[in-house]
Amino acid sequence: MNISYKFENSGFSREEMNSLADDLFGYIEDIKTEVNEEGYDSYESSVELPFDEDYISKSYELADRYDDEAFTKVIVIGIGGSNLGTWAIYSALEAEREMLFADTVDPEGIAELIYEIQDAYENDERVLLVYISKSGSTTESAANFGVLADELSKYEDDLSQNVVVISNEGSKLWKYAERMNYGRLVIPGPVGGRYSVLTSVGIFPLAFAGIDTENLLQGAKDMAKKCLEKDLDENLALQSALAIYLNYKHENKLHNSFIFTKRLAKFGAWYRQLTAESLGKDGLGIMPEISIGTTDLHSVAQFYFDGSVPMFTTFISVENPDYDYKVSDNLGLGELVENIEGKSLKDIMQAILSGVKESYKERNMNFGEITLEDISAYNYGALLQMKMLEVMFLGKLLNINAFDQPAVELYKEATRKILENS
Repeated sequence: MNISYKFENSGFSREEMNSLADDLFGYIEDIKTEVNEEGYDSYESSVELPFDEDYISKSYELADRYDDEAFTKVIVIGIGGSNLGTWAIYSALEAEREMLFADTVDPEGIAELIYEIQDAYENDERVLLVYISKSGSTTESAANFGVLADELSKYEDDLSQNVVVISNEGSKLWKYAERMNYGRLVIPGPVGGRYSVLTSVGIFPLAFAGIDTENLLQGAKDMAKKCLEKDLDENLALQSALAIYLNYKHENKLHNSFIFTKRLAKFGAWYRQLTAESLGKDGLGIMPEISIGTTDLHSVAQFYFDGSVPMFTTFISVENPDYDYKVSDNLGLGELVENIEGKSLKDIMQAILSGVKESYKERNMNFGEITLEDISAYNYGALLQMKMLEVMFLGKLLNINAFDQPAVELYKEATRKILENS
């Protein structure tokens, strides 16, 4: 597996981690038992998904049904767990079809998607809508579908050929989709939205767009096997969870994922939701921060190095980017910045990252390191699975239910009342 985690600078020794790891071994065994059994009976069932060939095949079969060359664009309508994971993968990996996302009900953002629909049909192309909502009652998603489906109906006589719904079986949305004869795929009941990227929520639109989902799932499977071992040396999710937790217990309650590649920026957004919604409750929780290197070294690094909020950082970097370029040595740039002429951008990025880590050490700021050999579908699947298990482990350590989000309902209920009275 071409992904590694280092915790040598986390502030805690292997012995300290080993003593705490024992507390999680029983939980790891419970998850392993769940993976080896059929069906989805617990919240941790999401770990089982990449191994479930029968379930995954339904996404592939439906993708084949809509595999018409005229379809050049797919619009994913969802918010939070219903689209962030898919968006993160699409933004980093090579696709054959264009994928667009309708998340918030920002009129100007939706106007851009309406233009995309109009542009497609002006060029004799077609658009597929994928409407995703686990509960089927998400206001933003229903509103966006209402607008975009109405626009699509101007060009299509039968929307059943252009709409796929992904939801809990039996939800209001599921029953609506049955009446409308839309394509349908199920989200296993206990699997929460933020853990659903390897369900049909992600696999169907990604497969339809031509993403290499087979290697994505294989990476997730192989990482799950490593992270269900009761061996700290092998279990990367356990290492990361323990490093974050021990820092949290020592008042580093902000966890900054410092990502040194723009291709993983959307991964950061997905992980932020995964952490915040899973662990921010009961007056407790680890606050997630996302930074992009090197951009944010020129925006928030001053605060990180010299501010008042203690934090733990996980650096995420890629050893071998797909592209690299050398700085010209014919333009006299040495007059501006010494020692960059003839250097590759990869080498300069690595020098900056090393400089940041040295600065952290000088300031006694704790950090861990995730390194991907490259951004392949296989490695991306492994990274996603590692992080989902990491957060499950953190929930157990914090004695928090990492699978509900009761406070999110506050704004939803208030919104429904306002709409009712408007």
